[in-house]
Amino acid sequence: MVEAHTNGITMFLAFMLSICSVSFTCGVASTASPLCPKDEYRVGIECCPACPAGQQVYKDCEERIMTKCKDCSNGTFQEGFNVKKECSNCTKCDAGLKGKKLCSSKSDAVCEVLDGFFCIDSNGGGCRAAQSHTVCSPGYYIGQTGTADKDTECLPCANGTFSNGTSSCQPHTIINTEVIMFVVYSSINHKNGIITYSKNIIKGTLHLFALSFVSLETQSYF
Repeated sequence: MVEAHTNGITMFLAFMLSICSVSFTCGVASTASPLCPKDEYRVGIECCPACPAGQQVYKDCEERIMTKCKDCSNGTFQEGFNVKKECSNCTKCDAGLKGKKLCSSKSDAVCEVLDGFFCIDSNGGGCRAAQSHTVCSPGYYIGQTGTADKDTECLPCANGTFSNGTSSCQPHTIINTEVIMFVVYSSINHKNGIITYSKNIIKGTLHLFALSFVSLETQSYF
């Protein structure tokens, strides 16, 4: 009878021990709960208070000792309650960006694009990276002017028109080669069967030929 009673007590103690080993609740305060309350974090069986915004964890809490926090150093920040032991570095505005909001110990800096650039990596009302607007090449015109969010749109000129990359295409100048030949012939001085030319006539004629050549070359290019 005594032996049976002893065995019963032994089994009961073994059962209670198994419960304690799984739930960690025997003789331990509520800090041993598997989940900690909001704005707290677990260290072993303890739930330690997190550090507030603008501070980092300097030393974890211990039994009857609160978490020790310290302020973020210059150039770093920490948003909201956190368990980090190092504050994050403030964002620096790279090429094509300027400061929209300065960094503080409690929030990061926010950047925005400079004129002539557009954002290629946006975040939370700001921009992390920017690129300069495309400059349209000759033969193309600006279909859509670049903005802070979009690049410039370059469109090709239609046949018979040209552009140096500005906002519109212009029609080619058409030069009549028959008129040029007439001007040249009419400008020649015939005297005693000798043909003579003046400097001004030669310059003007060469200029007309040059314009004709450029016009023909431009048409063949487009």
